[in-house]
Parts: sequence; structure tokens; C-alpha cells
Amino acid sequence: MRGTFLEIRPRALTDNARRARALANGARVFAMVKANGYGHGLGLAARAFANAVDGLGVAVIEEAQALRHLGLAHPLLVAEGFFDAEELALAARLHAEVVVHSPWQVDLLVAQPRPVGVWLKVNTGMNRLGRSAADADAIAQDETLTRGIEVSLVMSHLACSDDEGHPRNALQLARFSGIWERLRPRFPGAVASLANSGGIWLGADYHFGLVRPGVSLYG
Repeated sequence: MRGTFLEIRPRALTDNARRARALANGARVFAMVKANGYGHGLGLAARAFANAVDGLGVAVIEEAQALRHLGLAHPLLVAEGFFDAEELALAARLHAEVVVHSPWQVDLLVAQPRPVGVWLKVNTGMNRLGRSAADADAIAQDETLTRGIEVSLVMSHLACSDDEGHPRNALQLARFSGIWERLRPRFPGAVASLANSGGIWLGADYHFGLVRPGVSLYG
């Protein structure tokens, strides 16, 4: 059986991140290094991107912990957020921001306030995780629902951005823009984020204040 090997060039990863930044039209860039850097090695990928992006995104709190143990002090996002008070406390100790996508997470944050930044996720059509448009309207109208929570970003996730002509892209953009306009006065210090890898290529309307390239950084 002939030997097979994979050659990974960190400089190529860095170049990909710089390309994403150039396309982002001034938006901040968080490089996703979840799933062990998409199989390239968590530390290798994170170090390759570190000087080319504004922050790093992981899926679970254990990955954030591993990056801190590697000495990386960059802003960190935990995309799955937290699942109990212990993980919430760990995120605070790691100075990692967390995605909040479910009502019970908001309840836990309100009941046990921690010094942790929150990315509030709304569902605009991916139908995987996120608060509904009705939830977003309620939050916009009643500040007691998120009292004491530091919402630094409002986000959603595109479902079909790898297909430039898919009608769902424009539909999700319109839905997210409407939700963002309603929530923006409620969280005046927050920014918005919609674009994943494919979303960056869809153009400036999709970029808002921050983009989150993932798989495109490794191709």
C-alpha cells in the first residue's frame, strides 16, 4: 500500500485569512478554528491566523480552554455557548465570549450574572439554533429580559451562502436586517454579524460589523 501524507502549510492558512480580511470591507474578522482547526490541528491553525484576524472562534468551551493553555490571548468566541453554570464560570475565567441561543441560557445569565460577553444569536432560516424573531421583538421591547447581560454582538447564520444565487440568502439578509434594526437601540454598544465563509463572498451588504470565516480558510 503506497504511503499517503497531508502537507499543511501554515503560511497558506495565513494568506487565506488575509484574503478574508481584504474581502470583509473593514469588518472585524473572527477565524473559526473549531473541530481541531477543521482537522488541521487547533494550535497550528490558531497560530497561523493569530496575526491576521481580530479573534478566534471555537465550538465548545474545552477548545477555548486549550487555546488559553497554548498562550493565545486573542478574543475568543465559544459558538455553542454554555450548558450549565460551571461552563459559564469557566468562560468568564477564560475571558471568552459566548453565543446565547436559547431562553434557558438567558435565564441562567440573569440568575447568575458573570463578567462574560454575549453574542445573541437569532434564527433567520438556518433552523439550527437561535432565538426567534418574536423573541427578538420581546427583547427589544422589554429590557428586563436581558437585564445585567453584556450583549456585545447580535448574530445569525446563513444556511445556503455557498450557493451565491440561492434565494434564501437574500431572505435571511432581509430578516436579519429587520431584527438588527429593532435590537440595535436596545444594545447600543453591540455590532452585528451574519456572514460565514460563503457570506463574505456575497458582498458588503452581508458583512455588517464582523465576519466569521471558517471552512474557506482551509481550502
